[in-house]
Amino acid sequence: MAERNQMETDLHMAMMKAEQLEEISAKLSDLADRQLGSTMQNLSYGWKGENAGAYLGKGAKLQKRIKDSAKDLRSAAEELRSTAKRTCREDN
Repeated sequence: MAERNQMETDLHMAMMKAEQLEEISAKLSDLADRQLGSTMQNLSYGWKGENAGAYLGKGAKLQKRIKDSAKDLRSAAEELRSTAKRTCREDN
């Protein structure tokens, strides 16, 4: 019975960690889409020229990397949930 309780505790912890990963992912997505996107757009209105284009290009690359990281975190959360559920079923 103690082993069953430990498995349930471990499953609950895995689900909580997956939820935390998704929260971080959502924050990163918001950062990339709303905050960084808005900042780069405002910057492009007021800054013109070769240097501005280079800087904005780097900003776009950074935005993509942040979005990719958010996607990777969502995938990790899904995998964590899937593995935890599968492991729990296999042990029953």
